[in-house]
Amino acid sequence: MDAIFKTDFRIWTFAFKTFEASAIPAAVKYMPFFFVYYFVSGAAAISNTSSEKLQGGWGYLLAALTNMGGILLWLVLQYGTCSVPALPSTGQALGGILLFALVPSLAIASCLAKYLYKKTGSVYVAAFLNTILMTMMTVANTAIYFQA
Repeated sequence: MDAIFKTDFRIWTFAFKTFEASAIPAAVKYMPFFFVYYFVSGAAAISNTSSEKLQGGWGYLLAALTNMGGILLWLVLQYGTCSVPALPSTGQALGGILLFALVPSLAIASCLAKYLYKKTGSVYVAAFLNTILMTMMTVANTAIYFQA
């Protein structure tokens, strides 16, 4: 398909690359914002799935769906309706494509938050761990330019 139509059908964009020490200063700049997000989303996932009915796998599934549901819905509407006109564009060509990696990232983060809350009883542990992991993953997968 690539040779004939010059089309790339890859949908896999989730990766955790190794990073150099020079990426740490860039990551530290983003960590406060990531921490706020992962604290709020972790607390929401835990509080929304703390009933007796949602103690097993259903609780983890619901936590993942509530955390990634909005992005997943947008992707389904954007890419799943090929015969219907696309959603209004923001003018950013890669915006929708880059959201694909957030779906598994947010699912993993919410399940990790629920699991760590069960083990420790603290939302902060999951928020700190998710902040470090997801920020470093984001920075490692992004080109970093330094001004001299």
